[in-house]
Amino acid sequence: VGIFMLSENTSWINFFVAIAFGVIANYSMVNGLLYWLVGLIVILITTSNKLRIIRISLWVIFSGICIGFFLTGWTSGGHLNFDYVFAHILEWFIWNLNFLGAPIMTLWYVAWIFGSISLGLYILIIGHVIRTDQWRPLIPYFAIVLFILFTTLSISLGRMEMGMPQSVVPRYLTMSVWYWVSLLALLPLLNIKSLYQRALYSLLTISLVFLMIGGGWRGYVSIHQRMLPAYQAARSGQLVSDEILIRINTNPDRTQLLEFLRENKLSVYAERP
Repeated sequence: VGIFMLSENTSWINFFVAIAFGVIANYSMVNGLLYWLVGLIVILITTSNKLRIIRISLWVIFSGICIGFFLTGWTSGGHLNFDYVFAHILEWFIWNLNFLGAPIMTLWYVAWIFGSISLGLYILIIGHVIRTDQWRPLIPYFAIVLFILFTTLSISLGRMEMGMPQSVVPRYLTMSVWYWVSLLALLPLLNIKSLYQRALYSLLTISLVFLMIGGGWRGYVSIHQRMLPAYQAARSGQLVSDEILIRINTNPDRTQLLEFLRENKLSVYAERP
């Protein structure tokens, strides 16, 4: 919403509301820091020469203050391993394609196909926008895409070593889904044959149906069936046996996790030896 308001280049109220939304984005998730960078690019492109310098200055000041407060005392256990990325360039490229394609198909060995299709479609859209010179009202959509691409690259640098399955974990879908929202909003711009258009939308529809069914089945098998015995025992007031508890967490090495959960009183294991 902040990006759309910033792109209108009209009132100062919109500008300061966009800054307020930036604060919300900044403190919602760490990739919210990228909002300020993308917003700066939008200001450079959309703002008139008369207002550009003052708005850029204010944007840099407010973003600097917000980022400064956010990073004060902040630590991270993660790291960026550029050496590993440079040694596995092709794998890194596929990892990013998986990340982008995951909202349509979360199987890591399939998601990259949809990521590739999406990039191809975006290239066609950009070519069409350049030819027709109708890019200005579409800036917010491309800004959202840029935000997601920056997010994808930053996450891949820190998480790639965990393997391909890490590229399609569910918590990332809340971000990468906006990449596809923008794509679907821009697709009508393409003047492609109706047959190809129907085939494309049919492919997306079928993929989403399989995603819904597959996600439900995976949740039923991997979560519901494992937790149901413990839930039923707790509801009926019966003792939850060790065998039932082990089914909830199948990881054989739980020592470090259990210590953390016990300290914070978050685990059903908390009072157990």
